[in-house]
Amino acid sequence: MEPRGAIASFEAETGRLVLHVSCQGVHVMRRLLANAIFNCPEEDIHVLCKDVGGGFGMKIFLFPEYVVSLYAARKIGRPIKWISDRSEAFLCDSHGRDHVSHLQLALDANAKILGLKVNTIANLGAYLSNFAPFVATAAGVSMLVGCYSIPTAYVNVQGVFTNTAPVDAYRGAGRPEAIYAIERLVDVAAYDLGLAPDEIRRRNFIPGNAMPYDTSLGSTYDSGEFQQNLDDAIKFSNWQDFNKRKEKAKFQGKLRGIGLASYIERCAGGSPEQARLEVSSEGHVTLYIGTLSNGQGHETAFRQILCERMGVSFEDVTIVTGDSDLIETGGGTMGSRSVPVGGSAISAASDKIIKKAKITAAEILESSLSDIEFHGGEFRIIGTDRVQSFRSVCEAAAPADGGASFDEKETFVPDSATYPNGTHVCELEIDVATGTIDLVDYTVVDDFGKVITPLLLEGQVHGGIGQGLGQPTRAADHAGRQRQQHDQVRHHRLFAVLERPRRHVTHDRPLVQKAEHDRVGQAVLPENTDARETGVAVEIMKHLPRVTGQVGPKHIKPAEVRKAQSQNQPSGDEQHHPLEKVGHDHARLPSARHIRDRNH
Repeated sequence: MEPRGAIASFEAETGRLVLHVSCQGVHVMRRLLANAIFNCPEEDIHVLCKDVGGGFGMKIFLFPEYVVSLYAARKIGRPIKWISDRSEAFLCDSHGRDHVSHLQLALDANAKILGLKVNTIANLGAYLSNFAPFVATAAGVSMLVGCYSIPTAYVNVQGVFTNTAPVDAYRGAGRPEAIYAIERLVDVAAYDLGLAPDEIRRRNFIPGNAMPYDTSLGSTYDSGEFQQNLDDAIKFSNWQDFNKRKEKAKFQGKLRGIGLASYIERCAGGSPEQARLEVSSEGHVTLYIGTLSNGQGHETAFRQILCERMGVSFEDVTIVTGDSDLIETGGGTMGSRSVPVGGSAISAASDKIIKKAKITAAEILESSLSDIEFHGGEFRIIGTDRVQSFRSVCEAAAPADGGASFDEKETFVPDSATYPNGTHVCELEIDVATGTIDLVDYTVVDDFGKVITPLLLEGQVHGGIGQGLGQPTRAADHAGRQRQQHDQVRHHRLFAVLERPRRHVTHDRPLVQKAEHDRVGQAVLPENTDARETGVAVEIMKHLPRVTGQVGPKHIKPAEVRKAQSQNQPSGDEQHHPLEKVGHDHARLPSARHIRDRNH
């Protein structure tokens, strides 16, 4: 939400470059600057990052302005400040999602999928951004089979240079593109075969009892109850009564449509994360960790993990991030990794602290180490009432020079990714006289595994929906509008969506059993955790604000819409299909065997 910015300076006495920058990982930035640009040891560059007002992938990268600022600061011996304005950001920041994909699907007589073939042309922009080839290939290709049992799949991706801004990671980085492609294709297949969109999915979902499941594109799904997610979404969205609502809308001069999509996401893999814990004589815990928050609430989640593991209060935890001098290493915030990977490192470092503190507790209690247990912030001789608090043990362990009582670090290396999944249902109306879109209902069912902080989870889901709505409606606004009008409408719409009151998030069914990994956010939390032991967030967003925009790639006259509506009323055997034609060139869905979509 805030534009990119940087302050660069040069320390003449040490020869070090110092960069304060709005980013998603100071160690990634330092490594690129040292190894790819200035050809110097990483220790010669100090990168700092404090509060960041949103990143979403775009702020991972090394941009030319940072390099120029550092060079100028060293050249003239003065600090250099640079900040992007909004117009500059649209032109120079990396963008996301610009694929042209040709997809083919083979099915048997029972609509069971036999094979998938995908050829994609991926726009990389006028020049390469840091992760551009990865996003178009390895990041998303493995997810093209979606939630479905597809025994054979072939994918070819061709990257091309164009005259646009660089295209790189943005909110999902390859995986949304993949799910969009397969879900669009499955809907087309259902339409061609005369099946309801939920029915074709049920016939092809990977069953829950098949987990862990090896896909034809090389992923191993650890868990998933895809049909249950779909059933819940259909129930909460009142899908079965849609035709009644559709008929009512028609009398009001509106077209009403409903659609669903089932997704699976690949998260939490990639680079390791290190957590260092320093405990003072008063029992105050300072966490040093290389991932950092861009507004996701890491400080809250990390404190919860530490409070559960070590029995300390929120006020007794300090979190240090965003300083390449104070923190030894770090992978940054990206790929939904901070809690599953960083949280697991925190948990492991906590265990090392407790293990060492037990030695001190045994000495105080004059007991053997094997008889000491730790629970709820207290060390106790098993089976007795003889206890020592965590704070008293820290006081006893404090060195004479006043240093830390305990100082431990641990690195967690993910051996596999995690695969959250779910189903979304969207229902909307289009005013045939004006082309105005009214988003009337939105239902989400997500299986996230263990939920550490429900409120943060709810915010993440709301934010994803808001950004997701912005992509298709922004494209619609762009057609036939002047730029100034477009900006005004888009800004009003998105802020209205995010500020409008929403229905609550509930947790409706027990946690889908995960493979046993000692990983926070996947399977195992502290034994005495009070985190929610449920895994499915069911969210119903009712009465969302009106979304204004053209419904096609060109301006549609109201008369054309009314004509199209009258000519394309579904017959009795088409009642299951949720889409209506609205009079533009691409309204009629093409064959399932030959579909070509432009994916922005």
